[in-house]
Amino acid sequence: MTQSYSKESVKPSIKLETVSCCLCNSTESSIISEGTDYEYESIPGTFTFHKCKKCNHLYLNPRPTLSSASLLYPEDYKYPPIPEPKNNLLGKVHFLTKIINKITLNRIGKILNSVPNNGTVLEVGFGEGETLALIKKARKDCCVIGVDIKIDNKVKAFLEKQGITAKESPFEDFVSHPDTIDLIIMTQVIEHFWNLQDCIKKVREILKPGGIVVVATPNGAGYDRKLWADGCWGGFYWPRHLNIFTPESLTKLFNDNKLEKVKIQFLLSPVGWGQSIRNKLKSNGHKNLAKIINPFSPVLLSIFTIMEICALILGLQTSNMQAIFQKK
Repeated sequence: MTQSYSKESVKPSIKLETVSCCLCNSTESSIISEGTDYEYESIPGTFTFHKCKKCNHLYLNPRPTLSSASLLYPEDYKYPPIPEPKNNLLGKVHFLTKIINKITLNRIGKILNSVPNNGTVLEVGFGEGETLALIKKARKDCCVIGVDIKIDNKVKAFLEKQGITAKESPFEDFVSHPDTIDLIIMTQVIEHFWNLQDCIKKVREILKPGGIVVVATPNGAGYDRKLWADGCWGGFYWPRHLNIFTPESLTKLFNDNKLEKVKIQFLLSPVGWGQSIRNKLKSNGHKNLAKIINPFSPVLLSIFTIMEICALILGLQTSNMQAIFQKK
């Protein structure tokens, strides 16, 4: 496969940078997939994901620079793009959002129980704040903080009304005293970081000894990623995912920063199947047919959830994983 991405194929306002592997700094790599902005179709050009020949890490190269973030994530950007009659939390909540919230709370419930009384919980990249609100409801005694690179004014007002602190800042610039956070939650955000190593160093710096960080991120070793090797796999999320991790590479990243693995589990990823199928249709020029595919359709979610459950029963890795690391 040859690399077809060029600066001439994109708008002049999009700047690109060539990078090395963020885990081992090697510049030796091979292209494993190429694709376009299937999801939003707002960024022209073809992008390539590389596999490091030294440590096997997967990363986007070349990639948009940090100065292009406003083009990748415009003011109306929202993920997941669940259609709703009104905004989450601020109005009527879509039934899919309720399901997602319940699943999220189940995942972090036991971890929340390990947080000491009057502890501090931080979520990095909280979006519309659903998880923060759930945490505060479950643990009213805790100090709950959210940091995000961009915060909607209405969301911030809602969170502050709940007694939640919302800070607008890149995580690596987030100001907190060392050894002050009991639990850090990073859900589908680590793959978006430009300054990845700086962010993980920040995690270790602000965690208390014994503190925990919970990371949910796409799994590049998932069985369905291999089925969509042509670049249509939804986990690539071109060109917004800058790094794709496997259990091994994610463990290396945190271990290198003196954070020890506690557990890695594979999660259901039914939405990813719908995204991949829609991407494939767009790739083959069937854009009108692709519009029919809604990854959040209850019918499709039911079908793909059954498939994912069967995959887990068979011992396969899915394309979504949650990892827990601890500062000793």
